[in-house]
Amino acid sequence: MSAAVVVVVIAGALSMGAKAPASLAHGDVVVTSRPFPGSPIPEATVQAVIDAPPAVVWSLASDCANYRRTMPSIAASVEVKREHADDGAEVRVCKVTASLPFPLPNLVSITRGVHRVVAGKSYSRTWTLVDGDYVRNEGRWLIVPFGADGNRSLVTYTIEAQPKINLDDPTASRFVERLAPESHHCWVTTGTSPDCAGSAARMRSTITSFANTIPATTVPSSWVISKA
Repeated sequence: MSAAVVVVVIAGALSMGAKAPASLAHGDVVVTSRPFPGSPIPEATVQAVIDAPPAVVWSLASDCANYRRTMPSIAASVEVKREHADDGAEVRVCKVTASLPFPLPNLVSITRGVHRVVAGKSYSRTWTLVDGDYVRNEGRWLIVPFGADGNRSLVTYTIEAQPKINLDDPTASRFVERLAPESHHCWVTTGTSPDCAGSAARMRSTITSFANTIPATTVPSSWVISKA
């Protein structure tokens, strides 16, 4: 993500406390998305008001080791290490496995999350991808007080995650390659034994079907296309 996009996302999130939609106070969850340059998957932002103080919500959002217990669709989670950024902010490197519906395989990401806390005012975790089954996986938790008494929290969650799925050439997708030729986590398609070739064919078909639902985007003629 470019520095300009990071600034836009963070600046927008920091202003949410003053500009949050009124419906949030009544329990609505507000979901928005916007195109992300160079990705077929948009950046998504979810906002909600939680009936708990920010410090309590933060204890869950910051604890990646327990995401498999506290977050939906997480098969496994481990805190790999802790360190500090140059400015002293705490950094947690996390390995998280997202659970996907069959026949898609689970997705593993290793991310570096920078934690910044102004006690009682704001709590944020901004992460970027280190390694894993993604082209891009980055986002941000921002938790601020909602209301004068400080007993509720406005939570803003922003994410842009693009798995290693090659929509132009599904055979080259990492999902397919892990099945054939690498023979990892194959399943029974016919008979009684795992069939890696058949599994890869089904995965390829699934990706192709998904790709066909995405409309082609015409690049404006006024744009200068990089050949790098």
